[in-house]
Amino acid sequence: MPTSNPVKWSAYAAVSTAMFAAADLKNLATAAGKLSTLAAIDNTAGHQYAWIDLLIDLATAATAGGYAELWWIHAPDGSTYESGADAVFPARPADVIAPVRSTTDDSQRVTVGPVLFPQGLFKPLFRNSSGQSTTNTDSLTQVWFRAFDDEIVTP
Repeated sequence: MPTSNPVKWSAYAAVSTAMFAAADLKNLATAAGKLSTLAAIDNTAGHQYAWIDLLIDLATAATAGGYAELWWIHAPDGSTYESGADAVFPARPADVIAPVRSTTDDSQRVTVGPVLFPQGLFKPLFRNSSGQSTTNTDSLTQVWFRAFDDEIVTP
């Protein structure tokens, strides 16, 4: 028997939004990180979830068990961000972990989600834990998101 007010996911945001500038994630050594150089992501609308889409291009095959990590560096008051920078990673688990295959394919695309999205302003921080450096070409390693929400559907 169907419920009278089912909860469904809303439609995706109209477009995928890049989380990093074209050159941010190129030539990134393993264990190195990069805080996005783009303006903070403004989620004051309060989208609850997102699908994260990672395109990663490595100089050679990733080490078995390799992955990429993302942290949302929050500014709960709208201006003061939690600690996080290119070489400073939060002392908490990553918000997103994207596994990377150990393959010699030029590029890999990994979609992770749905993940919880923070409300307000935040900046993404990326760490390459693949075991290999990313290639030295703009836009061959990139991260995008598409936000969405719970939506109560009334009959």
